[in-house]
Amino acid sequence: MSLKQILFEGATAGTSATTANSGASVVNKGGGTSVFSAAAASHGNCGLEFVTTATGQYNIARFLANASNVQMAFSGVFAIGASFTADTTIGAIRQATSDTFVCRFNVNSANAFRVVDSGLTNVSGGSFTLTPGTKYRIEVLLTGGSTTAGVITARLYTAAGSTALNTWTSTTANLHAGTPNGAEIGCCSSNQAATIRWDDLQFNDGASVEIGPVATDPLTGTGTLAPTTGEVPLAVAVTLTATGGTGSGRLYSVDWGDGQTSGPQAGSAFNHTYSAAGTYAPSGLITEPA
Repeated sequence: MSLKQILFEGATAGTSATTANSGASVVNKGGGTSVFSAAAASHGNCGLEFVTTATGQYNIARFLANASNVQMAFSGVFAIGASFTADTTIGAIRQATSDTFVCRFNVNSANAFRVVDSGLTNVSGGSFTLTPGTKYRIEVLLTGGSTTAGVITARLYTAAGSTALNTWTSTTANLHAGTPNGAEIGCCSSNQAATIRWDDLQFNDGASVEIGPVATDPLTGTGTLAPTTGEVPLAVAVTLTATGGTGSGRLYSVDWGDGQTSGPQAGSAFNHTYSAAGTYAPSGLITEPA
């Protein structure tokens, strides 16, 4: 089993995404743009952002695998821009030998997200209403190669979440008679002004595996203290700054070095007053759930 992980760490934000620099087959039809974007990043500095126009047909990127059988696992982090005005396919798992989808991820004009099979039938599980700007992670595990007995489980999470927001399942789905061979992301047949952002794609080339959240950079932190000297009573302010980690459930706290502590709290700014003269060494702590 070979697991592909598609990240865009080395890209420069604002640069157009092309077949040459993205590792994908990038197609823009009818206007719009496909660019590396900091706003799309879930891990690292950039993701892919697709912007279509009201008269454009699609802006997509196709990532292919060397499929060896009918099983496919897929994971990716996405967000929509403003609310949609028409039904749009924002991503799909592809079939190997033709320009056909095994399953696709659709969003309608009410921002309702659904998983749809190759026959355009909604997979059991209803829909989930997306919030524009919020990053979500979709995970899919399927066995295709059948138009009547395809097996699929798909789960939607927040980008760093561990509790599913919605689950779609079927053992009788039309997942096409062919072999899955990769993923397609972007705005497909939208004919609307829309923005889609994707990052952290993972998919395999034929073995049934469970795909979990993408590894994150280690959580590190820095802090500022002002003022650093003065006469008592001395009022000081500390601001802690975190980098890396998941950003989920992050808490901040400060030990002021005089026997007093503040936090843990969700906010990163703190105030304290030293009432006795002396030399103190305040320290900050930033934590996230394991």
